[in-house]
Amino acid sequence: MNLTFCDKCGAELPQNAKFCQTCGAASNVIEPTKNRPTRAWYLMPIFFSILGGIIGYFAVRNDDRKFANRLFIVGIVLFLVGFIGTMLFFGALFYAFLHSPP
Repeated sequence: MNLTFCDKCGAELPQNAKFCQTCGAASNVIEPTKNRPTRAWYLMPIFFSILGGIIGYFAVRNDDRKFANRLFIVGIVLFLVGFIGTMLFFGALFYAFLHSPP
């Protein structure tokens, strides 16, 4: 357990105290910031589709669950868009092949 002391009077401060209870001086204790993932994680599902969404989900799920869920959803959506686009392309190509004059 880390003990903190007042910079002005030297009195011991309770954990997460904003002011000294003895002299009233503001404490200089820096609160830890939440570790938030950056938006660069969206590149994983963009480049690697559903696999990138899964990797991104497991990489950031402990820091920000909502963001991790969005990464997974983006991976699924991009996979479906690619799959449907591929099927339409090859379906049209196959149709053109079948109906072309000999």
